[in-house]
Amino acid sequence: MARTPRPVGSPAESLPWAPTASSPPSSRTQLRPDPRRVRRDLRRRSLAWEMLVDGFRPDRWDLAGAAICLVGVVMIMYAPRNAA
Repeated sequence: MARTPRPVGSPAESLPWAPTASSPPSSRTQLRPDPRRVRRDLRRRSLAWEMLVDGFRPDRWDLAGAAICLVGVVMIMYAPRNAA
């Protein structure tokens, strides 16, 4: 299925990151944010909001759960792998 060309002066032409049928694949992804960075920033902002605005303070069980999660991440990241 072929794309229909955009009319001249369309709003998407003014955006430098808008992909077109003639743009190379590398130029389509250059200005997109890294999804991992977006999720990390969202987590930080939500925790900051809970603590500053809502008055939430993590208790020992919240901290213990976070520690368990971090131990699991470390185990997955640094587990020996077979170079098969």
